[in-house]
Amino acid sequence: MENVPAELQQGLRAMGLLPAGATALGAPLAGGVSSDIWRVLLPDGRELCVKRALPKLKVAADWRAPVVRNRYEARWLARAAEAAPGAAPALLGQDERTGTLAMEWLSPADHPVWKSLLRAGHADAAFAAEVGRRIARIHAAAARRPELSADFPTDQLFHAIRLEPYLIATARAHPDLATVLEGLAARTAATKRTLVHGDVSPKNILAGPNGPVFLDAECAWWGDPAFDLAFCLNHLLLKCLWRPAAAPAFLMSFEALAAAYLASVEWEAPAVLEARAASLLPGLFLARVDGKSPVEYLTEATQKDRVRRVAREKAGAGLLAVLGAPGAIVLGADTEVVLGRVKRGAHEAVVIVARYPSAGRAREAMLTLARERTGTGKPLAPGSAAGRNGDRVAWVVLSSSSDLSIVLMGEALGLSPKEVRRLRRGGSDVRMF
Repeated sequence: MENVPAELQQGLRAMGLLPAGATALGAPLAGGVSSDIWRVLLPDGRELCVKRALPKLKVAADWRAPVVRNRYEARWLARAAEAAPGAAPALLGQDERTGTLAMEWLSPADHPVWKSLLRAGHADAAFAAEVGRRIARIHAAAARRPELSADFPTDQLFHAIRLEPYLIATARAHPDLATVLEGLAARTAATKRTLVHGDVSPKNILAGPNGPVFLDAECAWWGDPAFDLAFCLNHLLLKCLWRPAAAPAFLMSFEALAAAYLASVEWEAPAVLEARAASLLPGLFLARVDGKSPVEYLTEATQKDRVRRVAREKAGAGLLAVLGAPGAIVLGADTEVVLGRVKRGAHEAVVIVARYPSAGRAREAMLTLARERTGTGKPLAPGSAAGRNGDRVAWVVLSSSSDLSIVLMGEALGLSPKEVRRLRRGGSDVRMF
């Protein structure tokens, strides 16, 4: 460890965490572009995390933002802790003069960053669903207290660090989509529903032993909760291109997160919020290659072109057109994944079909899926099913009918009616969850 920077030392003293004349040791943490973040060891042996907002973000574009955002992050942490205990690190102090904020230190040993798990191809749909439930819980609690809006007068800040670098900057890169993207920015800015985190990204979510923990609420804003939902779902789509082999599991996490979130919406009609999130998704997808903050892991021209093609086709469309329309191809590489929604009678299901380069790869994917579900012990929904036929694997999730799941799975695998009937009686290559 080394001596922490002077500004952080001053901030710790102002917060009453560091005695006058004492020195704190620490180590800088990687991963953020908007703040200097340090793991700090106080003279009394306590460990904590200290961050200082930067006036110019660490990206290639000239992206500047007021350091006062530190104040609103502290307020978000306090409100989140009230709404969903354990969903955010405990706030230990905040000093506006130095722009520093202190919070409890959560060890990576038992609080890994969700992004690192996704990078390794580990997608746990049950965890993703809890992400959706917790952020919805925070949204719901704040929506019941409209007076909190006065604590977050951050319209200009949100425009500077979210709407402009993502939607407006992308509109400049795609002039023919400017009307759509600028319209999304204007509508989002005008929608005032509840307290928004503004950066619900896997890099800002820890997979703690008691569930998701949300970090880095520098974009906290009283506005449109659909932005939080779309922002997080967008990252799960992008991860499909980063780790194509895990794409089907990422899509299951996408569905689980969206379903859990929407089931918890109480402050407005869920379908209305879903529509706003749906229309934001293509714009945010495109922004992560052509906005001011492109994701660092899509480096190949073919990956970026695929994002552009899909986003441009779907700009202004709904969520089902982006991801859930029957036959919508989600990614390429050497694995083709198709996802669709099916409704029969009173039952609705989501069907995911993946075609692999070989039957061997399909079998490996099937075994991986079985291990993942067995390891968590938490089913996605009653009656979910998965099976394999040659180079194709099909999952049916979010269905309340196991019989329907098996029928849809068989149809997705291209089986004959006779073979489907055999599956309903029990097939050796069928996995029921």
